[in-house]
Amino acid sequence: MPTPMSYAQALNEAKKVIVQQSHRIKSEIDTVRTQQQVMAEQKAAITDREKRLEEDAAALQKQTDEMRELDAKLKAEQNAREQAEAIVDRQGERVTNMQAQAAELEKRLAEQAEIIARLAQEREELAARVPSDDDDKALAELTSLLTTKRIPASVARECLKSGKAGSISPSPAEQPVAEAA
Repeated sequence: MPTPMSYAQALNEAKKVIVQQSHRIKSEIDTVRTQQQVMAEQKAAITDREKRLEEDAAALQKQTDEMRELDAKLKAEQNAREQAEAIVDRQGERVTNMQAQAAELEKRLAEQAEIIARLAQEREELAARVPSDDDDKALAELTSLLTTKRIPASVARECLKSGKAGSISPSPAEQPVAEAA
């Protein structure tokens, strides 16, 4: 059995137990304070991380919105490109048609140039056959001679052909007799 303790011993024992419990309580309080400080630091870190996550989420949402806008712009640009290609194709067809028309017009122009050259040559040939001013004067002189004098038809034709109508003088037998007035 345990030996009975004196009052002083019991007080000392109680004092020891109280001091031990006090140290243990202090130790536990320090541990709790340390844990509270760690928890406060972790809470601050969690708050910072949540704030960064919110910022990242906002940035991600902004990028998503920008991607949607860019996608819409890309689709609009693709539609515009397709429309432009269709216009270019139509204009290409027009250019091809115009080139064919131009080639046809060039062909017609060459044909007409040949016709013009042939007509110019014919005109020059005809101009060479047309009597000149000297021929007209000679014809007028011949006509005046024929009205006043009689020349055999064969001589007149020969003069017209050779252009020497002014050099003919009638023979005395062919001269008309002047009528008495």
